[in-house]
Amino acid sequence: MTRKHPARKAFAAWCCMGVIGSVVCGFASARGMAAEGVVKTADGETFSGRLENIDSQWNLRFKTSNGRRVLPAEDIVRWGERRAARRAPMVLLADGSALHADVMRLESDHLVLESTLWGRLSLPLAVVRGVVFRFFSEHAPADRLLANIARSDARRDTLFLTNGEQVVGSLAPTVGPSNIRDTPLEIFLLETDEGRVFIPAARIAAVRFNPALVREPKTGGLRVTFGFREGSWLQVAALEKVGKQTTLVLAAGVRLEADSLALLKALTFLQTTGGRVVYLSDLSAVSYKHIPFFQQTWKYGRNQNLFGGRLRVGREVFAKGISMHSTSRLAYRVPRGATAFDAELALDQTAHGGGSVRFRVYLLDADAAWRVAAESPVVRGGAPTVRGNEAALSLHVELKGARALALIVDFADQGDRQDHADWLNARFILTRSTSGR
Repeated sequence: MTRKHPARKAFAAWCCMGVIGSVVCGFASARGMAAEGVVKTADGETFSGRLENIDSQWNLRFKTSNGRRVLPAEDIVRWGERRAARRAPMVLLADGSALHADVMRLESDHLVLESTLWGRLSLPLAVVRGVVFRFFSEHAPADRLLANIARSDARRDTLFLTNGEQVVGSLAPTVGPSNIRDTPLEIFLLETDEGRVFIPAARIAAVRFNPALVREPKTGGLRVTFGFREGSWLQVAALEKVGKQTTLVLAAGVRLEADSLALLKALTFLQTTGGRVVYLSDLSAVSYKHIPFFQQTWKYGRNQNLFGGRLRVGREVFAKGISMHSTSRLAYRVPRGATAFDAELALDQTAHGGGSVRFRVYLLDADAAWRVAAESPVVRGGAPTVRGNEAALSLHVELKGARALALIVDFADQGDRQDHADWLNARFILTRSTSGR
């Protein structure tokens, strides 16, 4: 057997430690590294950046190819890409948040959850709309399920079963082993008009808690939507940092605490509401008119597609926007302090690659005359300009002197077939003095 020279042995050990140290440092750096995404600002600037920090005053720091940038949240429209939820269970809150977590217990007035990022949570049932336990592979039934949970006209708890049936009654607190075992809830007890029913969680697609008992959150003020890798999204009203921990205060009043580095790593998306950005879908329209190509009439959608589902272009889901069918006209008053109108234009995924439309924007000036302020090229579902599964077309309109704005969608060269047009993130941009922060 050959004996190694001590110096060579020491050199080999040093090299090994150097490699291990590099790997460890690499993992340590990656642990606190958020995804890289495109930043859109209220002033129309677009740049790519990696989110490094968010402080309690809502200042966001990005690492870019040209160095670091710090911007207040009110000056940011969005960063990154919002991903569709594909993991369950997903707990839906009264403020529109959707939180990925396991359901551990149902108490008389609380829902106990376990989350990888947030740990053990006990949420008041007054802020919980429901829970999705199974996601469908197709978008349409998944969207219908979410819409059913958001319904406010029901007056009892409802279980949506995987076979399509619904069972209505009053959910009872958890009994049995789940009270003492640290495992997700496996059985739901429902008091119905016919008596007690025990239903395994494996047979349940979703639960809707009695909407009459849900407490609606307060509106107004700066809100930032946080989007996460597994599809969760949270409506955040305030952010607190103590040491290495970050607490998110949701619009519903829920407080979620997590390690700051783990939180950054999990984030893929941010979108601001209530700063310098006012979304048209949050305003009341002055008028709307649809002229049918034949006989079918279409309503417009606010923060949803023409069929009531979520706005989708390609693989991305959009929380804000307006859907319209050709030929239609939708008018709004221009808010005080608004300097510009911006939107991204596309055919919704529901067009299935079809459709051909032209987007137009009209402005009403001080002389009460309407004029064309912007006109898009023909947007086709099979042409390279903008397809239903590709990036959207950006639109910017200056509003100097404008009193009102009208959105027009006209059919192009294929009649009105599949003309499912989306004004994604349609928004007014305010000056800083009128943003209300």
